[in-house]
Amino acid sequence: MNQSIDFEKSHFIKNIWNKKAQLYRRPDNWNFDLDLNEISSITLEEESISRLIKIPDNNLHNLEYTQGPFNEEELTSLSPNIPWSIMVQNLEQYLPDLNVIKDKFNFIPEDLREDIMGVICGPNGSTGPHIDQYSVFIIPISGKKTWSLESKINSVEEFNNRLIPHDDLKILRNFKSNTTFTIGLDEFLYIPPGLAHHAVSDELSLSLSYGVKTPRVQIILDVLYTKVIERIHEDERLKVSLNKDGILNFKEINEVSRLLEVLLNQNNMNIDEVIKEARLWEGY
Repeated sequence: MNQSIDFEKSHFIKNIWNKKAQLYRRPDNWNFDLDLNEISSITLEEESISRLIKIPDNNLHNLEYTQGPFNEEELTSLSPNIPWSIMVQNLEQYLPDLNVIKDKFNFIPEDLREDIMGVICGPNGSTGPHIDQYSVFIIPISGKKTWSLESKINSVEEFNNRLIPHDDLKILRNFKSNTTFTIGLDEFLYIPPGLAHHAVSDELSLSLSYGVKTPRVQIILDVLYTKVIERIHEDERLKVSLNKDGILNFKEINEVSRLLEVLLNQNNMNIDEVIKEARLWEGY
């Protein structure tokens, strides 16, 4: 992994965003005094969103996954002999000072910004090798983790072919990385969509994860479909030309494509509204 550099917006947008992983020096105002017990106690609250992963014998095929909220016995019974990780969503709602992380990336459209997630890991704890189909910023808070990244960004098809069957998680088989590294407490890491990564905690640790997530293409198309349908009169039909073979000409289909393009290019088709609606449809 390359050495960390200062974060510079224009360089990030042109050379890093969606292209490759990069270590950065942490801004001076990212000095967070976070208590592990305070964060883990959030998982006891009824309205909290949290998850627990255990990996007995470090065998990903034995992975155990539980959704919160949890009770105190479940937390206190976590053993250093079984690797475990707790993920806590929406930390900025409980700890507003964390919003300075979002402020650093205020050039990213607000509708694409996710919550800030806390990840607490016991010794050898991990969330498994995986791929996020969105950008992620990783900020270590305490403890040490050993990180591994693959060298090549995966297509969605490659990603699907590598998944270990599981109802809730998308863990990768055949994870291969030639390098390992740690993220210093004065650094943060950017990971682009599609790049496989894996982190194993060397000790009890806490890190933050901030995602930038665009809507799923299927949902964007669903939203566009509804907006396009609203603009077409119910009695409008496809105009076709006849020929002696009784076969439709492919140009007739092209006419539909042209109509769709015209509708999408109309001035009152607001892409911001399309993205907002898609995010709502997806549950954000």
